[in-house]
Amino acid sequence: MNLRLRRRHRWLIAGLAAALPVAVVASLASRRPGIVAGELPRDVMAGAGHSWHPLSDREVLMDGVIVQTRLLSDRLEPGRLAVELTPARDLREPDPLIYWSPDPVGPGGPLPATAFLLGSLAGTHSHLFALPTEAADRDGILVLYSLGHQRIGGTASLATQSLLKPAP
Repeated sequence: MNLRLRRRHRWLIAGLAAALPVAVVASLASRRPGIVAGELPRDVMAGAGHSWHPLSDREVLMDGVIVQTRLLSDRLEPGRLAVELTPARDLREPDPLIYWSPDPVGPGGPLPATAFLLGSLAGTHSHLFALPTEAADRDGILVLYSLGHQRIGGTASLATQSLLKPAP
């Protein structure tokens, strides 16, 4: 009886050894891409109850890379803002993070305590970030911060207050 159980066990282990790598590859291939912390998924931005329209569209230079910047506003909730950032090429900084700061930031200076983390700016695809509610009340600065170098890589102004004011 022991010999019969050993044969069965040998065939089961051989079957598992063949099936397990195939199952792992299939599960990895079927994964949906994850959402980066702070980044809004496209279906949320275009979802029911929101009518996003661009307020401004411009190019800024951050750390030697041109970044296309679009400021978006919700027509139903004018105080709700988002920013879409698209780098022309991959940033040279390791682990690039993007912050919104209401306070001025000097090049190479420390990150202000009032800075609001938007998310990671890695890669060359478009990144869509929700701005804090404070951004509707005052202009701010986009700050590129390198987590790997622990320094500010670049800044760009982001005018919001003047764009939200109704025209006289």
